[in-house]
Amino acid sequence: MLVFHPFPLPLLPMVLRRLRSILLVIVLLPLLAITAPLWVPVTAALDLLRGRPRLPTTRIGLMGTVYLAHQWYGMAVVAWLTVTGRRRAALPHRRLQRRWITSIVRAGGPLLGVDFDMRAPELPAGRVIVLSRHASMIDAIVPVLLVEDLAGRPIHYALKAELQHDPCLDIVGHRLDNWFVQRGSDTERETAGMAAMAERTEADGAVAIFPEGTYATERSRAKVRASLERDGPPEAAALADELRHLLPPKPAGVQALLDAAPDADVMFLGHVGLEGVAEATGLLRTLPLRAPIVVDGWVVPRDEIPTDPDEVVTWLHDQWRRLDRWVGQTKETRA
Repeated sequence: MLVFHPFPLPLLPMVLRRLRSILLVIVLLPLLAITAPLWVPVTAALDLLRGRPRLPTTRIGLMGTVYLAHQWYGMAVVAWLTVTGRRRAALPHRRLQRRWITSIVRAGGPLLGVDFDMRAPELPAGRVIVLSRHASMIDAIVPVLLVEDLAGRPIHYALKAELQHDPCLDIVGHRLDNWFVQRGSDTERETAGMAAMAERTEADGAVAIFPEGTYATERSRAKVRASLERDGPPEAAALADELRHLLPPKPAGVQALLDAAPDADVMFLGHVGLEGVAEATGLLRTLPLRAPIVVDGWVVPRDEIPTDPDEVVTWLHDQWRRLDRWVGQTKETRA
């Protein structure tokens, strides 16, 4: 499958960004590996002195080293696919993505306690739009595990543009026809990009989006509440006051995907177990995880989804209330 972007990538900024990110990865991995006999005991001692016997700082450093090794591997495969004339071939890049993600998850088990309890239903036949909760960087891999790894079907993402500073996510992400959203920029352009991505999605493929737009932390929830009370629609501000665990979903991207893929069912995806991991203090307090990350959700058939944009917003809010209740109930059960 050939990949064409609806808007040309600015060449010079892209080249400079990739040069910086690739050079940084090339330098950091041997630096961390060579100096590990120094920084591992130092970070372990600091953890113990600060009353953290499970050594979260050391674990994060080791996981960072493993992640950089995966970057080296990913870039080597990308280079090989490029020189062998397969730069635009989707299948080998999908295989690379699946191997890359599953290998990182395996490494994250002993180092960070990352384990998934996947309870989500099977994907329906045909195209699917996946609307997922967003609580940390870790949960970004959940749709890939569900769609690519378990179901063996292609998936495309709407991702924040900052992730382009990760060289593998940048290069492979563009080659697999993901859309990198410039937050706070031209909404019309961004929704058009997401719509074009959905239109090109394979007949059995999925498109994943995180409608909250950012991690749902206490700080971000307070900031979003204040912004909606000042400038937002009244119904979104009321929903922000009602939700206990999530941020109100932004409807523009969801509506663009629904319009571009009128045959697609919608899967709502939630998870519990990553609360507090989005911020540095939370990482140090939480890692390694003590229990599996519970992943569950439900599918809404397309004929049950309204077509009027105002009704879509109401429907989306109702589904988000349901997801918020599920998160709360699951957290209580785990506790």
